[in-house]
Amino acid sequence: MARELVLGVDAGHTVTKAVLFDATGRAVARGSGTLPLSTPHPRWVERDMDDVWRTAHQAIADCLAQAGPGVGRSVAAVGLAGHGDGLYAIDGRGRPVRAAIVAMDMRAEPVLEEWRGTPVWSQALELSGTVPFAGSPAALLAWLARHEHRVLQEARWHHRAMWGWSQQVDFLRGAEETAYRELTAPDAWIPYPDTEPVLRALHERGLRIAIVSDFA
Repeated sequence: MARELVLGVDAGHTVTKAVLFDATGRAVARGSGTLPLSTPHPRWVERDMDDVWRTAHQAIADCLAQAGPGVGRSVAAVGLAGHGDGLYAIDGRGRPVRAAIVAMDMRAEPVLEEWRGTPVWSQALELSGTVPFAGSPAALLAWLARHEHRVLQEARWHHRAMWGWSQQVDFLRGAEETAYRELTAPDAWIPYPDTEPVLRALHERGLRIAIVSDFA
């Protein structure tokens, strides 16, 4: 069977969608799953990272089932997209250290109040063209350093866009005041170790993988 289909997967804030396209761009089949959110405290917004994985799996399975038996063997490429910001802290084995904090979370607003008018604020604007907000990794890492230091001690990676790329967080421990500068450093990005072998295996099978995110 000729490989002529593209599978697109978009993991958003509340829904993960999988869509199968043919060579003309026509949608052949769709699948989706709802991502539950929790608010354990006022202004907190979190989700279970295992739920994120299960929802993606279900969306893809439903999409391929709708397309028909054997259609999955016709997939020539997979395009992945995910929302940015928030914080997904995982350990060296790729397991969650705590529940994911999504970008709608506002717990770190007091950190921003302290940063405004300081060099941290102006450096962030100069380096990135924007300033941090409460749901950005910089503010959340600073909040964790103050309130959940254990998370930073156990975390090895901060997973961005939920697919394929993660950021090492070791150097942020004890360096709260420089968090945003370090987060925007060009050499701070490295492949997520558990994902890299998967992508390599798919590539060896002839599948082309595109990892896309909606943040700069």
